[in-house]
Parts: sequence; structure tokens; C-alpha cells
Amino acid sequence: MSITWNYVLWMVLFKAFDITLPGRFGMTQNLRNKKILLGLTGGIAAYKSAALCRELKKAGADVRVVMTKGAQEFISPLTLQALSGQVVHTS
Repeated sequence: MSITWNYVLWMVLFKAFDITLPGRFGMTQNLRNKKILLGLTGGIAAYKSAALCRELKKAGADVRVVMTKGAQEFISPLTLQALSGQVVHTS
């Protein structure tokens, strides 16, 4: 259930802000000079955030990441720090 809701949330946000991504998502809009805060909570879908972070960076966005303790059980802050190029803030 968590994967489905996270996917739906991403799609709603992308449509609301007219955001599209390159790469495997098959989208092409340039996100240069856009600032994106990627917030992660505990859930199995948290591991998908690495791919999302990578694609956002590839599109030119400035990505910052915040994670709850629960999210850290699914994916390491170090992974997202390497992908975003920014310090990951944790709770």
C-alpha cells in the first residue's frame, strides 16, 4: 500500500507543478534553478527515493533531503547525500 500512495503523491505533485523528469521516467523538462526538498518517512517505498533524487539532479534541480528515523531503516542518508550533493538532515 505504501508504494502505491507514494507513487500517487509523486504524480500529483508533478502534475500540480508541471514537473517532468528525464531518463527512465520518460520525461524531458529542464529543472535548472528549481529547488526541491525531498522528504522521506519510514516506508518500503523510501528506497525509490534514490532514483527520484538522481533523476531530479540530472534534470538540473537543486535537491535537499530530509529523513525521519524510520526512513533511515530503509535507505542510508549517505546514499542520498552522495546523490544530492548536499548534507542530508535527519531526525
